Amino acid sequence: MFQQAVSADSTFALAYYRMAVAAGWANRHVYSTASAERALTLSDRLAPRDRRLLEAYVNYRRGAANVAERQYREILRDYPDDL
Repeated sequence: MFQQAVSADSTFALAYYRMAVAAGWANRHVYSTASAERALTLSDRLAPRDRRLLEAYVNYRRGAANVAERQYREILRDYPDDL
C-alpha cells in the first residue's frame, strides 16, 4: 500500500516514513533505512509531530538509540494523549 502511495506521489513523506517503519518490522533494514532517509529529505511537508517521530526513527535507524529514546520521550511528554 505504501509503495503504491509513493509511486503515485514521489514526494509523499508520510508514506515513506510509514513504509520505513513497516519494513523495519519485517526485518528489511536496508529498505527501512532508505525509506526513512527519503522521508527525511521530504520532512518539511510533514506536520510537526510526524516530523519529530520521523527524526527519532531516523536516529534509531542510524544507531543513535540514546538520542532516539530522548526524542521519543519528549514526544510522549508533548503529546501524552496522542496514541
